Amino acid sequence: LAAEQAPFSDAIVLHSDNLAEAQEIEATLRASAPSAAISIAHAGSVLCTYAGPGAIGIALLKAE
Repeated sequence: LAAEQAPFSDAIVLHSDNLAEAQEIEATLRASAPSAAISIAHAGSVLCTYAGPGAIGIALLKAE
């Protein structure tokens, strides 16, 4: 779903102890927007508490 939002200039994939899936999503996003700055980060403790282990979140900044 996020890859369909291309073109985007920046993206971050947040994960809750799910680095392998976050890396797969990063690769998919990178294929959709090769020039975008894409990062992976561990979600903070508050988000992890509510989302639970294995959660993934994606934030995109649309290209102008």
